[in-house]
Amino acid sequence: MTYYVISDTHLLHNTSIAKQMDINSFLSMITDNDKLIICGDFLDFWASYNTDIITANQSVLKNLPKNTRILMGNHDYSMAFEGHNISTYHQETIGDKSFYFTHGYELDVAANYEGLGLDNYEDIADYLCKNGNTIGTVLTLLWKYLSDISNILSITRAKVFNDVDKMSFDINRIRALAEASGRRFIISISDDNHLIYGHTHVPYLGKISSNSGAFPDYLKIDNLGTVSLHRWKEDIDDNFSK
Repeated sequence: MTYYVISDTHLLHNTSIAKQMDINSFLSMITDNDKLIICGDFLDFWASYNTDIITANQSVLKNLPKNTRILMGNHDYSMAFEGHNISTYHQETIGDKSFYFTHGYELDVAANYEGLGLDNYEDIADYLCKNGNTIGTVLTLLWKYLSDISNILSITRAKVFNDVDKMSFDINRIRALAEASGRRFIISISDDNHLIYGHTHVPYLGKISSNSGAFPDYLKIDNLGTVSLHRWKEDIDDNFSK
């Protein structure tokens, strides 16, 4: 069995046909003997009404492989798909190695939103996922949980506008935490678990963690537990490792 890991496809109400075709082409190569793990933000319920997003991406939803595990991200929080296992994290032994799969927003909260807290962050994510394309009252929620929100807003603004320079410190803190043995104080992970996550949209292969990036980046795990990084339709060296 080969394991394929993707995350952060962020399927929208107006996802292009070309992108849907690329994803469907990728999904078609995954056999019934393989397994697909989607590490969150598969759909983007922050962007529009949930029903619009689901109906606009029916071809992708129908083509999910038989053995698919879907993990919730902050953009598709509290979703449910009949016939598929849904959870915030997943643990599995592959070969003789133990893996812990999650979206990674909990690392982001710990690294960058310390004053917010995971429960409050999930409240915000849940609100944004259930309120169509209206986001105005999220500021009220932020004010409720933070006395000073300037830092979180600047980081959020950088993410929204994909400002790589402003995001770099944010991402580096997350990666450092993912590679630290002390991460077990943040998530329920053993020291011998290899952490697989997404969220940052930046792929890498580390010593005790790997990030699947954002599709078309993806990870493959063979039956011995060896993790490799790839990009759909392109070959990628393992020099993504930092």
